[in-house]
Amino acid sequence: MNRLGSLLDPSRPDAHMSAAPADVPKLPKLPKLADSKECFSKSSKQGLRRCAQQRQLSSFLQLHEFQEVNRPRSCGWTLFGESKICAIHVAAQNGNYQLVRILLASGADPESKTSKGRKALDFARAANRDGSHEPVLCLLTGQVKIGTARELRSESAESF
Repeated sequence: MNRLGSLLDPSRPDAHMSAAPADVPKLPKLPKLADSKECFSKSSKQGLRRCAQQRQLSSFLQLHEFQEVNRPRSCGWTLFGESKICAIHVAAQNGNYQLVRILLASGADPESKTSKGRKALDFARAANRDGSHEPVLCLLTGQVKIGTARELRSESAESF
């Protein structure tokens, strides 16, 4: 018997450990994270901040089972079919300003709709209690601009 055949031999006590069953689901691909070596090699605060934001975004997507920033995932079934939701909807409902900002900077579409036609702004408004979601509401309505300090400075200089 060859080496592979001996590993898959059911009479061996460790045979179950060497071969994965065929019905194990594959894990979704997550966005590429910056290596910790890459983060520490960057000397600028901006580079370190960007790495921390990438880690925060990746852990959020993984925690809430999203494969990509703009790719909706199923959140149950209704009478009319499968219900879908995007990452920005969850972040807006939770009132997480920093994460909504990171999602928008990563290309999330604030105008994306769920299968029921709701936008991230609708989720933030519905969850707003005594101003708890005001920063997120300002961000989603465009009252707060997203960009680097350099971009914001150049825009303000052009307006004068």
